[in-house]
Amino acid sequence: MNSILKEEESVSHPIDRVWDAITKEAEVSAWFLPGAFHPAKGARYQFHGTANGNWDGFIRGVFKEVTQLNRVVFSFETNELQASTEVTWTLTEEPGGTHIAIEHSAPDVVSTNATIVQALKDSWSSALMHLSQHLEDT
Repeated sequence: MNSILKEEESVSHPIDRVWDAITKEAEVSAWFLPGAFHPAKGARYQFHGTANGNWDGFIRGVFKEVTQLNRVVFSFETNELQASTEVTWTLTEEPGGTHIAIEHSAPDVVSTNATIVQALKDSWSSALMHLSQHLEDT
């Protein structure tokens, strides 16, 4: 797998608050997409959005690693991607808040498709913006 993007941001919220925002179903559904999941190694998840173009509106996958207050790794699959990809969220406590890093990795069939890579970059940038806003509002 090749790293195809990395989005990072620091927020002025404690790490346990950010952890809850990225691992609790109700919170993730508020800032990302409605979904059904429980973040535990081996657990499956599914998010559903509005179908758009060739995308059927679903994101599915399996949690590969969940390290409390620090890291979540999961497969990320849609009907458009043509392959399973992987997303890693890493939280790091820092003075005055938490540093958030999102890395998305993919096999060559995805990483060499500039249109898909750009769409994923735009989506994760937007997701991080929505997460930051959610943290400010709650």
